[in-house]
Amino acid sequence: MQEDPKQLIQRVLNATEKLLSERFGVLTPVQSTHLATVKRSAEQFELLVTYADDTASANARKFLAYETRETLATVLGYTEMMGEGLFGLLNADQLQQVYAIRAQGKMLLVWLDELLTTV
Repeated sequence: MQEDPKQLIQRVLNATEKLLSERFGVLTPVQSTHLATVKRSAEQFELLVTYADDTASANARKFLAYETRETLATVLGYTEMMGEGLFGLLNADQLQQVYAIRAQGKMLLVWLDELLTTV
């Protein structure tokens, strides 16, 4: 049984929130900016999934295919750069959360590919 994509998105957002919390220490302004970008991208992805649920037209599927992949690529790209330390070093807990966000993003990409091939 596959997990609901909206639940996956929520898990990505929750993992992002954990990175922003004081539990992991104070983030640099650059790290905070990039994490905010990841969060906005995940929220946009959720809106796109909702739009796709509400509309079954061919144009909606084309829009979903292009826009969600672009948004998801942003999320995955930023998490990869953060994991590599391009915006500053992360502690072990932060790095673990970045990897969790990346894994969930890859799961969303698999779900998107399956959705687009079955619709």
